[in-house]
Amino acid sequence: MAIGENQSKIEFSKNLKSLRMGLNGVEKILTDMAIGIKISMK
Repeated sequence: MAIGENQSKIEFSKNLKSLRMGLNGVEKILTDMAIGIKISMK
């Protein structure tokens, strides 16, 4: 039981890490787009 529980915790933290990386990627894309829009507005 404890082994299975530990395994799911590891899976959860992996998923959390990849989710966080995905969000950082989205944030970077949005920032780049915003900068691009600002430049093109000038």
